[in-house]
Amino acid sequence: MRLNVLRRFGSDRSGVSALEFALVAPVFLTLLIGVIQMGWSLHCASNVRFAVKTAARQFMVQPNLSDQAFVTAMRAHLRGPSAAAVTVTVERQAMAGGPVFVRARSTYNHAFWAPMITPFTIVSRGETTVFAPSNPAI
Repeated sequence: MRLNVLRRFGSDRSGVSALEFALVAPVFLTLLIGVIQMGWSLHCASNVRFAVKTAARQFMVQPNLSDQAFVTAMRAHLRGPSAAAVTVTVERQAMAGGPVFVRARSTYNHAFWAPMITPFTIVSRGETTVFAPSNPAI
């Protein structure tokens, strides 16, 4: 009698799909969420670079633009990343004869999270240099 029960249990195939799904679903969801997180991180990093480049062009028209005005203009162009996750530094390098090169550096920290993976931070850095003329054409 016990042998018949074991044979029936061993030959029963109902529930196999549910078991396979239970084994594959966590790995699939981790990969899916990881790909989405990585794509969002790259999108936000690209957006930060665009915002810094766009704001840095203002130095070509307004060479005496303050650092705070630059940061405000850069944050106005951000679409997606949190402004708190972005840090920007501005460095001016005067050349002989008056022209100034303005270098804007940005750092974006993206908190990466996916199930079954220890959270970590992806750091994206960018740099833009523009020429700020001493006498801009009006």
